Amino acid sequence: MDVITLDDLMGVMTEQDVVDLTDDAGTGTIDEGNLDQAERSAISDLELYASRHYALPLPAVDAVKELVRQLTKCHLHFRRGAYAEEVMELYKQLTKKMQSLTPLSLGIPGVEPEAGAENAGISTSAPAQRFPDDFMNLND
Repeated sequence: MDVITLDDLMGVMTEQDVVDLTDDAGTGTIDEGNLDQAERSAISDLELYASRHYALPLPAVDAVKELVRQLTKCHLHFRRGAYAEEVMELYKQLTKKMQSLTPLSLGIPGVEPEAGAENAGISTSAPAQRFPDDFMNLND
């Protein structure tokens, strides 16, 4: 695991849950490969949204770690095809949070908002009028 540790993940789920969701071979232990795959999926989700404002890869600051551990929990459930309402609701909330990221959301040191970033992607100016002055004169 790159961003979070197994101990970090234990803050949002039990070790037995992790075993149940990763142990495809039935050994009764955590399959590290499956756990790493779920974390990579979580990081990929976060980077998809964060790349608009941050250089990648993201540093493992607290806000990033929290999002990754919650997303990893969701991806562990998804790999089992377990779409419980609680997990789906969590994933929706996390997606909304990621969609609303700003340059300052994650508390990454040294990241400053760009000038005009508050309206990034939205143009509020229009080209000058290109019609003759008498264009709307309907009495002619």
